[in-house]
Amino acid sequence: MNGKYYSSHLTTELAGDLLDLVRTDLGIDNLVVKKMTLITVTNLHIDINDTGFYSSLYPDTDAIYKVSLDSLDVNVSTIRTQEAGASVFLAIIYN
Repeated sequence: MNGKYYSSHLTTELAGDLLDLVRTDLGIDNLVVKKMTLITVTNLHIDINDTGFYSSLYPDTDAIYKVSLDSLDVNVSTIRTQEAGASVFLAIIYN
């Protein structure tokens, strides 16, 4: 998959958009996410694309919570969490 790569450990804010933190960090306004992976050791509830519905992340076999999407699944424009203060690892490939 072609594109630029960004990854960082971020701290969630109540209903804050994690991609806003990425846009600020990169100094850009428009972010087209081609692939996104979020990993955490905390059970989070996330809302993708401001649907108003928060989904629970469930742990995989190594007790880590993760979600991975690419542009064939859904175009990700926002990622919001219900929990504040959780540490997450976010990696994206973007244009």
